[in-house]
Amino acid sequence: MGWTYLKSNERRSLDTVHLDGNKKEELLEDIQNFLSERTRALYKERGIPYRRGYLLYGPPGTGKSTIVTALAGHLSLKVHVLQLSSTMINDAQLNMLMAALPERCIVLLEDIDKTFSKATTVSRHTNTRKTALICCSETKGVTLGGLLNVMDGLCAADDGRLLLVTTNNKDILDEAVTRAGRLHVHVEFGYATADMARKYFLKYFSVGISMSFEAVEALSERFSEQLRDGFSMAKLEEYLWTHDSSPDEAVVHFAKWQEEQMRNKTAAFQSRD
Repeated sequence: MGWTYLKSNERRSLDTVHLDGNKKEELLEDIQNFLSERTRALYKERGIPYRRGYLLYGPPGTGKSTIVTALAGHLSLKVHVLQLSSTMINDAQLNMLMAALPERCIVLLEDIDKTFSKATTVSRHTNTRKTALICCSETKGVTLGGLLNVMDGLCAADDGRLLLVTTNNKDILDEAVTRAGRLHVHVEFGYATADMARKYFLKYFSVGISMSFEAVEALSERFSEQLRDGFSMAKLEEYLWTHDSSPDEAVVHFAKWQEEQMRNKTAAFQSRD
């Protein structure tokens, strides 16, 4: 079990990623500032470990992984992805993988809540005490202590690595993982806002359509005005794809589509009871 790598053709332009407010610009600025020679020299001068960790949190489909791929393409950085939920990797193997990382790269740990929520870490701690005599190389899965040791050591040298961690639910994560000394910047990813929907509609239909920019802009306003709460950008992208040659129809059928999605969601929730 080792790293998986983001393929170059999976990367997308930052222009296609729409976040609320100035979050995208602020995140990019923070990373660029960290990677600058001035910042590296400043960290060294002050004796501060040259590392930077980011926690990206929010519901599924809100753009957490998408922004990572876009940032990697924009900054020409390779993305190393690791699924910590796998039982095929343990603490010792995790240390070896981290030690073999190149300089100036992105380390992406996705959906960390599946492995290190407060409930699972309590269970892991209990299990660890019971099996304290088992050799580390025989232990299945990464422990909380193993992850914390790696996070503390990651980027300790002058290598310019970035640690990006994603989670659907920040509140259930163990506080030891999310504290400021390990994950310095926390960015919330929410559901689509009217402004995000308007900008995405305008970008989506800015090419390949025999319609003036002014006409598409007017449609984007009508589209965004209909948006209801609780829809991710991934769902909006999925919807627009079904009307990729007709922005008019995308606007006309949008309200009905949302109603259907909400009914399906309610039915699915009730079926679990």
